[in-house]
Amino acid sequence: MLAWELASRLYDSKTLHTWVKSMPAQSRVSADLKAAAGLLGVLPRGREGLLWLRYIMGERNLDWRTRAQEVLAQINSAHRQQIQLRHLPFLIRSDQTLLQLERSQLITRLRRNLARRAHHLATASFDARAKPYPQDLDHWVDKLS
Repeated sequence: MLAWELASRLYDSKTLHTWVKSMPAQSRVSADLKAAAGLLGVLPRGREGLLWLRYIMGERNLDWRTRAQEVLAQINSAHRQQIQLRHLPFLIRSDQTLLQLERSQLITRLRRNLARRAHHLATASFDARAKPYPQDLDHWVDKLS
């Protein structure tokens, strides 16, 4: 487990996928990694991701894995390369029509939805000088994945 945690910090996703494809499934961890790469095309990052992978690869989560495969199949390859294991629960529960949209279309939809809502900008609740924390979408849009 420690070796995977270190490798996932040091190497990019493509390198990790190459390693996992070539590794023998001698342990439960390596078997789960190979299954995740093959079935989902997504590998965990770090120890928590590996623990979660161990859980979702269990027999009782077969329906969940099947649903994850179906959802991932709908996502275009450019977006799919950026997906991490931790994103899957949200993708499975999301509006499936959103998965077909390009990033610019999603941002436009988000702007439209935010424009309809009341905004209450928050600052520090004490009299000390507070740092300005931008709370508008335009400031953060480039940082969204």
